[in-house]
Amino acid sequence: MFEAKSTKEPILQPDKVTVHGAGIGGVLVAHHLAHQGIDVTVADPGGIASGASKIEAALMHARLLADNSADAHFRVAAFHYATNYFALGKWALVDAALRHSGVLQILGPNLDAGKLLKIATAYRATEPTQAYWINKITGSQASNLSDSVMQDSALWFPTAKVVDLHLLCRNLMLHPKINFEQRILPVSEDHPNIICAGSATRSFTHCNFLEIAEVHGQLDWFHHQPNTQVPVVGNSLWIPNKNSVVMGATYEYQPWCKQDATQHNLASNQQLAPKQLPWQKSQRGVRAVSSDRSPIVGKVAENLWVATAHGSMGTTSAPLTGAIICSSLLGWIPPTQQSVIELLDPKRFKRRQLRRGIRHS
Repeated sequence: MFEAKSTKEPILQPDKVTVHGAGIGGVLVAHHLAHQGIDVTVADPGGIASGASKIEAALMHARLLADNSADAHFRVAAFHYATNYFALGKWALVDAALRHSGVLQILGPNLDAGKLLKIATAYRATEPTQAYWINKITGSQASNLSDSVMQDSALWFPTAKVVDLHLLCRNLMLHPKINFEQRILPVSEDHPNIICAGSATRSFTHCNFLEIAEVHGQLDWFHHQPNTQVPVVGNSLWIPNKNSVVMGATYEYQPWCKQDATQHNLASNQQLAPKQLPWQKSQRGVRAVSSDRSPIVGKVAENLWVATAHGSMGTTSAPLTGAIICSSLLGWIPPTQQSVIELLDPKRFKRRQLRRGIRHS
């Protein structure tokens, strides 16, 4: 973490902080603060990783944009920060929840050939100096990585990871400076509070203006013994393990029935899936998504911050947003550029609502 002090009036380090919410966002805020020697209480009536963070197979991968926007800067910064925060061997307990697999991104609904070329150009994905984190590869190379026939160019991210979110959250919470309470705690005015409660964040004082909706999703496990354990992002997620493959996740504004979601995940992975894979299990979760699809991270009132609405990016975005909250609370220079801080600023909704009213989806 970048700990240089700003030129503003010094801020005294608090003796304690309360984090409301024990999903991946809240846990990583707590972890960053605990590493600064601060006593952190994390409160969640549902338990640790009880929401979408209970998912046992997620990807920490880049979802890049090539438009030089603040969102593009945020995504690349979040990916680099996350992969370095969870570098191999850094913490034995944390590493148990990670598989350092790399991720292959192929053409799909969110990445056509033109967009792939723009991303590859913007991040110099054909240059050896960038090969440690991004490569533009041929269809033949993609076929070798995925053990499937690929005709088109693809992007290869060698530092990307498979994450057991539930195990990661529980292991991060084992820090000696973190205390967990499975209940709702009041927001105290005498010490800092950070709200990381998904869509429930709006129920807290000073937070009802935030525009957050719920999006349901499902992952499915199928029995499979793949020849390669490289995850693939394309029409959907394909996450092979030793004796199974995980497919998904759906993006449901209204909950689908479980069987329809399973069929959707199968259909989305026809390019990769052999016929008639035996189904094993499903996991469902609810993502918190802001009206502009960017996380909500920053100060909303005296001694009150929020870090929420990670959507389907939480595995990658939560480490950096934890650092942003920690830096803001302690008065440090932000760990990313100002345009990203403004992109995530909760007060952006108030400014927009003055023009066009409130939205929640």
